This record gives sequence, C-alpha cells and structure tokens, in this order.
Amino acid sequence: MPTDPVCGMFVPEDTDLKSVVDGQTYYFCSKTCQQKYSSPETEDRRLKRRLIVGWSLSIPVIVITYGFSHSIFYLNYVLLILTLPVQFYSGYGFYEGSYHALKSRSANMDLLVSLGTLTAFVFSAYVTIARPSSIPPSS
Repeated sequence: MPTDPVCGMFVPEDTDLKSVVDGQTYYFCSKTCQQKYSSPETEDRRLKRRLIVGWSLSIPVIVITYGFSHSIFYLNYVLLILTLPVQFYSGYGFYEGSYHALKSRSANMDLLVSLGTLTAFVFSAYVTIARPSSIPPSS
C-alpha cells in the first residue's frame, strides 16, 4: 500500500487523489495533502490566515475567561460566538483530514483531534444554551 508523501499515511491505490510527477505516481490521503504537495506556498498562506484568525479570537477568549466575573449573564454567549470561528474555520483542516480518513476506512490523528474538540465544543454549547438544572452554574 502506498504512503502519502506529505503526512506518511497509508493510502489505497484506488483513490482519486493522486498526482503523476516525472513519471512517478504519488497518492494522497486528502486534498489538503495533495494541495500542499503541489503548491506549498498557497497552503502556507492558508495556514497562516487560519492561525491569525485562531489566535486573534482565542486571546480574547482567554482574557475574558480569566479576567471577568462569570456572574454576567451574556458573557458565556460572547465566548461561544468568539469560539465558533476558531473551532470551525481554524480547525477545518482537522475535520477535512478526519473525513478523508473515515472515507478510506482508517483512523489518524485528525480524527482524534476533531472528535475531542467537537465533543468539548458541543458540550460547552449545550451547557451555555440549555443550562440544564442538573448542572450548577460556575461560581
């Protein structure tokens, strides 16, 4: 079974994600790996943009979380809104990688990261929006 030249993941030969360079066929686990191999400059710009968005919204989340009282009613909603782009825009590469891993019936680190972060995000959003009586508010 061939391996992806970018991430080293095993890839089945019947995949549509392949490139022929100088007569040699390279197989890829995801479109991200294929794009990174064919044009690394474009992929670097995309990753930098996601990093800037992630950090510019994560720093205010940290400051608000540790700097303000949680007794303010709307504060958790502000944190939820600030976290949405970090979770789904900056973390999109993990979701894409896990989709391709599941599609090829294998598991990788992208799947583990996306499952963990998505579970934590969904639980936090549920606690923020639903506020079930069984979970006491933080003091």
